Amino acid sequence: MRTTRIQNGRQMDQTENRRNKPRVKKFMGAYLDLSYKERGVLESIRARIIDFSEDGIGLSALSPLAPGTYVSFIDETTGETVNARVARCHKSSTGDYKIGLEREAATGISADAGADYYELLQLNQKADPDTIHRVYRILAQRYHPDNSETGDVQMFRRLLEAYAVLTDPEKRAVYDLSLHS
Repeated sequence: MRTTRIQNGRQMDQTENRRNKPRVKKFMGAYLDLSYKERGVLESIRARIIDFSEDGIGLSALSPLAPGTYVSFIDETTGETVNARVARCHKSSTGDYKIGLEREAATGISADAGADYYELLQLNQKADPDTIHRVYRILAQRYHPDNSETGDVQMFRRLLEAYAVLTDPEKRAVYDLSLHS
């Protein structure tokens, strides 16, 4: 049954009025707050969980994420920061974006592991790749196992790990995200 009402001296059909209103999409159920860096600025979006497995997560969000973007979020069950990469993102027929995330393998690049790579290499977080390389070479010579006076195998391995993360732009972005969260 159609109901009518009078607005500004004109009879209006309720169903017509409802159709003219813009729809507001609301998320119901489990969701994730994703953090990522865009143009050097830390951004975040909220996405609804559609499905998940050990290797990946399917999400629905109101804004897109570019494939290849590294994101991080807090795993509610363990309280740990999880790093993932956007594998795909496309607009669905309902107007939202379907996002597929692939979890990153545990590579030891988490700031929660207790290793601050910038502190280990005695660097500023804004250090450029040339500076990182120079400082690494100096410290690697000092702690190399072949150095009989100051050689330290464990310290040398930690330096190698820090250098590998900070010289790879993608790994460094993920590390910086986990450091800030």
